[in-house]
Amino acid sequence: MHKTLILKAFKKAEADRILLGDKKPSLTNKAEDIADYVSQETGFVLGERSYRDYRKDAEALKISEGDINIKQHKVVCGLLKYLGFDNYEEFKKVNEATINNNPNLKVKNKTSSKFDVKHKITLGILCSLIIIFLSFKYLNTQRWMSWENDHYIETNFDPENYELGNLKLYNPDRIDNFRKIIPNCDTQFYTETGNTNVWYGKNETGVLEYFTALGKHPTTGKTLKEITDYMIKKHICEEY
Repeated sequence: MHKTLILKAFKKAEADRILLGDKKPSLTNKAEDIADYVSQETGFVLGERSYRDYRKDAEALKISEGDINIKQHKVVCGLLKYLGFDNYEEFKKVNEATINNNPNLKVKNKTSSKFDVKHKITLGILCSLIIIFLSFKYLNTQRWMSWENDHYIETNFDPENYELGNLKLYNPDRIDNFRKIIPNCDTQFYTETGNTNVWYGKNETGVLEYFTALGKHPTTGKTLKEITDYMIKKHICEEY
């Protein structure tokens, strides 16, 4: 059911963006919304391109009995939560009947009653209205945060800032532990056990910036890299 899971996630992302005034949400924007949600909920970072690839594979199998395999368990868990499910079994139970009765997965009859057609249209409209309602409720009850100078702060929802990508789902760990820093020779780049303390990435102008936790660059959205001895000696402290 991974095929159904990823397709429904993209459908929800599209409904959310339309609700915010984005009349034609791009595939990339929808994938970024999903990637941001999953990474913030599970701590697992997966690029938006991978979500688009999963969707592409799912679309290719849309009218067949085949399925895709989302390899990352945390991504599956994040997608389930994104769609409002507590676990995979619950999602499977809710969607299994729909999938089993989907005429696209069976040999189509040559004729179809007008009642069936009207029933499917009505059901489709009803599902769309439910998704829009849930999306509106979610957007107005969800807590948000935005980047300010060198740290995240909690802020109110604003459609324009959301459309610009300036709003992120509230994450207490990001609020408390994610900071931009200016390291020097005295910076503790690693813990006593050898774990990384500093990550880096380039901003929009190509300047290196340094942060205190793993994640995405607050303004470019690109995944940060772990600091290395080479980077420390070349860009921060020659005497390291």
